[in-house]
Amino acid sequence: MARRKTLRKEERKLLYIINALILFTLTIISFQRFGIVGIYLDRLVRFFVGETIVFFYVLMFLYALFILFWRKNPNLRLKTSIALGLLLTAVILTASYRAYTRSDIGFAVFEEWMSNTPEIFTEALSPNGGLVGVFLYSLFTLLFARTGTLIVIVFLYIVAILLFVDWKYVKKAIAKMRSAKNRVMTQIGEEMAYEEK
Repeated sequence: MARRKTLRKEERKLLYIINALILFTLTIISFQRFGIVGIYLDRLVRFFVGETIVFFYVLMFLYALFILFWRKNPNLRLKTSIALGLLLTAVILTASYRAYTRSDIGFAVFEEWMSNTPEIFTEALSPNGGLVGVFLYSLFTLLFARTGTLIVIVFLYIVAILLFVDWKYVKKAIAKMRSAKNRVMTQIGEEMAYEEK
């Protein structure tokens, strides 16, 4: 019985290693556009995430490395997962926001982007924020107009950063800086009092 559990555990670890190597290999082939497979994988990823493709590849590379070395999926806290999702959304939305002008708002932008799908997939046109980014841009500009969308983007970045930061450590660092400042000020005060005598 114990031998069977050990065998299953070893099989699971081996499966994680194989999956990580497959993901790692596909990420490199796609990023470097090696051969027909690499070109089409890159185009497919670019179709969905647009100009933020490097950010996506970095995440995939880090994910594959994590699985390869720790042989398990990353166990992110809910707070970190939400922060990562908000950051990814903000980055993709920023790429679409930068690509369009003040008059490009609402789902007309998404419909135009979808009608240009063949040109986008063959790289004749820029994918901007990709399918996800253009959809989000269309939705947010419909709901909040273009200026409101910019405010939402800034808000997403701020919330993501606030969620990433562990405030316990920030409070400890601030307390250490205050105590160091107080010691220095006390020393300066003592030296000034000594010089006056």
